[in-house]
Amino acid sequence: MADHFELVVQGPPVPVRAAKKNARRYQEWVRTVHAGALQVWPTQAAITPSQRVEVAITNYFTAAPPDIDNIITPILDGLENVVYLDDSQVYRVTSTKVDLKLAPIVANPSPELAEALLQYNEVIHVQVIW
Repeated sequence: MADHFELVVQGPPVPVRAAKKNARRYQEWVRTVHAGALQVWPTQAAITPSQRVEVAITNYFTAAPPDIDNIITPILDGLENVVYLDDSQVYRVTSTKVDLKLAPIVANPSPELAEALLQYNEVIHVQVIW
């Protein structure tokens, strides 16, 4: 298995507080993240319960984004049973917001991120490191 995993999802993210207001919208976002992870996860890669993982989330936006801490839980939930078995394996999370109106050029993006930034105004970039 590789030592890292990358996922790019069209945003905007749905914050955890949305679960109280609109459970369907929240669950739809978790499923979107999950489906995106399934698409790019190598089929031969095995996940184990003993692996500790670090997750880095970057929210590239042009409109007012949700609070940085409120986007973490649904993304972690969406990665469960694909990238790791349970989010209890996550030992570090970093979450960053980047306003594309103020910083329209992203230095050294991966090909997947570069393509998404050309297509969409709201992009969530997730990196998982073992």
